[in-house]
Amino acid sequence: MPLPVKTAFGKWLIIGVVLTNLIVMMMVAFSIVQSRGLSVESAKVTTQNLVDVLAHNINNDIVKVDILLQVCVDEIERAYTAEKVDGPALTAFLERQQQRLTHIESLRATDTQGIALYGLGVPAISPPSMADRDYFLLQRDNPNAGLVINKPVLSRLNKIWVLNVSRRINYPDGSFAGVVFSGTALAYYHKVFAGLNVGKRGAINLRDQDMGAVARYP
Repeated sequence: MPLPVKTAFGKWLIIGVVLTNLIVMMMVAFSIVQSRGLSVESAKVTTQNLVDVLAHNINNDIVKVDILLQVCVDEIERAYTAEKVDGPALTAFLERQQQRLTHIESLRATDTQGIALYGLGVPAISPPSMADRDYFLLQRDNPNAGLVINKPVLSRLNKIWVLNVSRRINYPDGSFAGVVFSGTALAYYHKVFAGLNVGKRGAINLRDQDMGAVARYP
């Protein structure tokens, strides 16, 4: 039996409304998915840009430290070649160089046994030994080690956690004479990271080549 006109019209109206709602819901869902995809992609780009900037800045800091270390190596090796090693003069020289880079906490040099002899804050009596530090052992055993960046350690003189960067010192015959090394406080990197806006749930991690944690903020 045919449906009354009004009833048939009402049925198709309901079907039309339902279909319209479904289409609208699908469009909204598609828009949300698309918007989320764009947001995720935007977040990836922003994160990569932030990483690139941080890597560039940290690399520049390391380059500056390395130049300073090489200058110190040249000065100490010159003293060994001339056989005119003046301890106080070398300490004063290292102190002047340290003042050129405000972000480093220390700039010191050792003898062949790893005893810290020159640099600001090195005590004349019972100076500390660095003979067990990884950077010292690597520089001692490998003449071609070049620039060595150590894992974070607790400074034996400054009593703070630092990142050591070192260079080998040679005698005129090429044999091992010690190392010159700098120490940058991990607090320096925390301060740098704190100046970046990574959102309420964001975090910045600085890791070494073995993925060991060097510094983290917050």
